[in-house]
Amino acid sequence: MLIEDLPIIDFVLTHNHYDHLDKLTIKSLYERQPDHHPKIFVPLKLKQWFLDLGIKNVTELDWNESVKFGEWEIQAVPVQHWSSRTPFDRNKTLWAGWILETEGFRFFFAGDTGYSKDFKNLGDQFGQFDLAAIPIGGYEPRWFMKAAHVNPEEAVMIHKDINARYSVGIHWGTFILTDEAIEEQPRHSCCFKKRRDL
Repeated sequence: MLIEDLPIIDFVLTHNHYDHLDKLTIKSLYERQPDHHPKIFVPLKLKQWFLDLGIKNVTELDWNESVKFGEWEIQAVPVQHWSSRTPFDRNKTLWAGWILETEGFRFFFAGDTGYSKDFKNLGDQFGQFDLAAIPIGGYEPRWFMKAAHVNPEEAVMIHKDINARYSVGIHWGTFILTDEAIEEQPRHSCCFKKRRDL
């Protein structure tokens, strides 16, 4: 899909890895909508990257901070990951998962994450999610990737931990980043389903 094929984008949630925050993509998206620039939400200390590009419609959030955007409440939440764009800026910006809530609907976007107690905590805090987007790719070899990227089995554990009614697997099939076969992830994640069926 090309950027030109996308509908109008109201807002963007991201963190600072190249496969989630590409300069050309962000600039193209922003310039494509001159009368309706998307609002961009980022974890702490990432706003300056956008300002350097001339993009000012950016809000930084710390973990557990939230803001209203139209009918949505958008909250940054802890997940287990790391940030870096160069060899010299490791963990100089925050990383985050995101919760979006509007009347009668709660959505969790994990972004990149390793498996951690954060998901049990989110399940305890929020009770249930109607929909979750959980990563299922970039996980081999486990000795190297386990702390940063969940495998499909751990993605199902997250689904259960946060009490999601439905989940969809993300973060696979676009970039070949790691050792697993590119078609492997969806085969192993087919057990996302209604919570009561688990």
